[in-house]
Amino acid sequence: MIEENRTSKWNIAGQFLRRPQLELQLEASEETGRTIRTNGKCRCTLGHRANIILISMHTSVESWNKAAATYSAGAHGEFVSHLIQHGFAILGQNEKLNVLDIATGRGSVPFQISKLYPNVKIVATDYSSEMIKHLEEDVEKRSLGDSIKPQVMDAQAINFPADNFDAIFSAFGMNLVPDLTRAFNEQFRVLKPGGYAIHATWTPHNTFPQTCDAVYRERFPDDKDGLGLIGPLSNEEDYKQRYSNAGFVDVQCLTWTGYSRMPLETVRQTLDSNPATAKLRSKVGDAEWPNCKKQIEDVFVKMGATEDPNIIQFSQTMIIGMAKKP
Repeated sequence: MIEENRTSKWNIAGQFLRRPQLELQLEASEETGRTIRTNGKCRCTLGHRANIILISMHTSVESWNKAAATYSAGAHGEFVSHLIQHGFAILGQNEKLNVLDIATGRGSVPFQISKLYPNVKIVATDYSSEMIKHLEEDVEKRSLGDSIKPQVMDAQAINFPADNFDAIFSAFGMNLVPDLTRAFNEQFRVLKPGGYAIHATWTPHNTFPQTCDAVYRERFPDDKDGLGLIGPLSNEEDYKQRYSNAGFVDVQCLTWTGYSRMPLETVRQTLDSNPATAKLRSKVGDAEWPNCKKQIEDVFVKMGATEDPNIIQFSQTMIIGMAKKP
């Protein structure tokens, strides 16, 4: 058992949390510095005012596997387009690049790259086998097998030799990796000297977490902390520190605000799997969770209705981080 009775900062399954009087019980767990990584089934008990999101990597895989069938490769298309635009502005218009995409999902990054730069070779990886299964089918349908190679892979253990890729992209997945130090070190290892790591993550001030937090506060007004999410890689300082610690140089960061369009079914799947809702779901309980999820969905529909009743849109702000391996 780990006991922590003072205000501190822990990184648990990729989520930064600052809360007093934290007590955890973990089965088959491993503690590395300030990171608690769960390797199997886990339990947690919470002391007074403790506010924690605890997600095992295995549980996350199961959630994303369930979401894969309805997950949209184009949900954040405009954001991905800007990520690629800024990335290739640094990389140059070189169509002979060897690119690795991490947390590819249904392939939003590789599909957009292959459309703009048909000769770029992309290894598209995700630790969700179902995401990769659907991506393989989509790649075959689009006859892009020569350009895009989907593979099941853990960002914390990249199964490629050192100095192998000209660039690494990741859109909205790195903030969910349990051991970010290991993941950044792995990316540094497999990049060629002069290659770039190019990432996009969400800032805290986005519609999705704010809506979930508003519903939480309505249901639990006595909890003044709300959901209390402080995500990794959500600000320039965090990016700079992590890049620098891994050995990267020439760090650049920028933010961009736009709109995401998403099928309602994808929203429902996301509510079941997203870290932003884990505490809320735990507190309301399994029996009440469907009603709570519908409450959140109704808010999204009210403020993000489109011409298609099955599609909603909402504003989000992303931060792009880019850094070079010397």
